[in-house]
Amino acid sequence: ISWLPGRGTFVEFGPLFGLTAKAIAAAKPNLKIVAVDNFSWNPFGLSPELHEAFTRRILSNEITVGQIEVVNTTSEEFRADCKIVPDAVFFDALHQYEPVKTEIEWAKRIGVRCITGHDYNNPSKVFGVTKAVDEAFGKPSEVIGMCWKA
Repeated sequence: ISWLPGRGTFVEFGPLFGLTAKAIAAAKPNLKIVAVDNFSWNPFGLSPELHEAFTRRILSNEITVGQIEVVNTTSEEFRADCKIVPDAVFFDALHQYEPVKTEIEWAKRIGVRCITGHDYNNPSKVFGVTKAVDEAFGKPSEVIGMCWKA
């Protein structure tokens, strides 16, 4: 949370159930949060409809006051239609090398100042986050747990 600006727009790709977005909203009340997810995966096997409804329920207060906006779409579709330059992004929707590489390239190309994400050094063989981050930035400037900041 300390990596993020105090105001502006923050886009979280892959909020799962919105708990990180909720914590950020509490810590950064002047930061507009856009939570992007197509609700296609969750660890409980909930249907996409139930997953989205549950997430919206968790974030209901923040949605009501306009601090959090939930956008039901894929990372690719959101990035293709994005009309603003977010002040910060957090990538945690896609984990394979090519999609993460594409997300990072997009953020760099449009001038996002704070590029962050999750699953750096994840030992799973299907995850390509570390390779994509290292290729894009050499190494992240900071790593806390599996969270990284460029």
